[in-house]
Amino acid sequence: MTENSTEANGGCYRFLSFKHDTWEECDADKWRTVGAGASNVKLLESVQAGDRLVCYMVSDSGGRARKQWFGILEVVAPHDPEADVQPDHPFPYRLHVRPCLMLPDPADGLTNEASDPWYVDTRRLQGGSFRKMPHDEGATLHRKLNERASGREGVTPHKELEHSDVDPDLGSLADELLLDLAFLEEILTLLEDRRQIIFQGPPGTGKTYVAQKLAECLAGSPDRITIVQFHPSYAYEDFVQGFRPTLDQGQAVFKLSEGPLLEAAEQAKNEPDAMHFLIIDEINRGNLAKVFGELYFLLEYRDKKIRLQYEPKTFRLPANLYIMGTMNTADRSIALVDLALRRRFYFVSFDPQAPPVAGLLGRWLTKNAPGMEWVADAVAKANELLDSRHAAIGPSYFMKERLDEDAVERIWKHSVMPYIEEHLFGEPDRLKDFELDALRNQSGENAGEDEGDGAPADAAAEPDDDE
Repeated sequence: MTENSTEANGGCYRFLSFKHDTWEECDADKWRTVGAGASNVKLLESVQAGDRLVCYMVSDSGGRARKQWFGILEVVAPHDPEADVQPDHPFPYRLHVRPCLMLPDPADGLTNEASDPWYVDTRRLQGGSFRKMPHDEGATLHRKLNERASGREGVTPHKELEHSDVDPDLGSLADELLLDLAFLEEILTLLEDRRQIIFQGPPGTGKTYVAQKLAECLAGSPDRITIVQFHPSYAYEDFVQGFRPTLDQGQAVFKLSEGPLLEAAEQAKNEPDAMHFLIIDEINRGNLAKVFGELYFLLEYRDKKIRLQYEPKTFRLPANLYIMGTMNTADRSIALVDLALRRRFYFVSFDPQAPPVAGLLGRWLTKNAPGMEWVADAVAKANELLDSRHAAIGPSYFMKERLDEDAVERIWKHSVMPYIEEHLFGEPDRLKDFELDALRNQSGENAGEDEGDGAPADAAAEPDDDE
């Protein structure tokens, strides 16, 4: 075995599903590389120097998969997209590592059985190789591997990483979205607990955008995300399974076809160690009892099977398929969401007048459109006059590249005012208070002189998104 370092220089613990053909000798210093395919390259790119990869191998034992933890690798340098790609390799995207603690034979490693004190539920925690694992579980595995290696010739115990409370992936996403890290961590906790969550709030608060970005971060690949949008004509046959017309040798026939739910479930089933997501946009616009069918039962009992409506075989919802919905609280159809469905989902509010959405527009303007911070004050004043958190004006209307005063006036006239007019239907006398110039004067600010209501953050401009 190679000589092992005894110092831990920061970083975090991550999973690595180990296969021998991902290794190759790199130079005389015994540096080596591990690789990833296209589906895991985004997670690979998030790995930093000093991170530790906790290696496990899956083997077959009596017809069932058996995981064995057997080593720790230290990342020497982050992935270089120009230099660290080998196109002809089965895992072309490479990452330089060095062994810290590797048992001579993987069979000597820690067997990942539920009864063991070091057991890790990789179905719940892993979004694929290179996904960060909680520090306490990584440290426990590291400590147990040190104990297993103690006294073995050529194997030197390796110091555990110091504790860090911040998930670097979520931390980077929080910076990008200009949202509090604690807010994203809370959503992750809710997902791990119930696996179903709904973001609710008025239009323009970023519900769909945050759902997509969070799913991308946790899944590690856009291929593990399925997006659908509900609407009044959407049915069980569209979402789960149904007969659809098709041509068979020139004859019109009906064929039993799977909908996005079954397709997403099959993908999740085939990749049990990865997090898969089904995002349902505008979930309250569909006839939910009709669309979901047996899913009402399966959402609550993930370990049970039930017979589907159109075929005799039974179906179970995979534990690693997470469902995220968005709900527009300004839409009157919100009243159609029954208590049975509400009990099966956690709900997260995106309220423009409460953290973390409150102040978001000011922070974004300070970073991306200096001198336009007065717009955040005008929107806040309009929401104060509307006096309805379900119909408040969201920040996404104005989070556009190259925002200037002409663009603000255009957005206000053709997007915001029609929305306000509908909300204040029958109260035409109130509309004059919502003219942009009036709101600007009431806020007591002149164009370009406001200092903003939030600190800048390192983030790129968000694309336009009504949700």
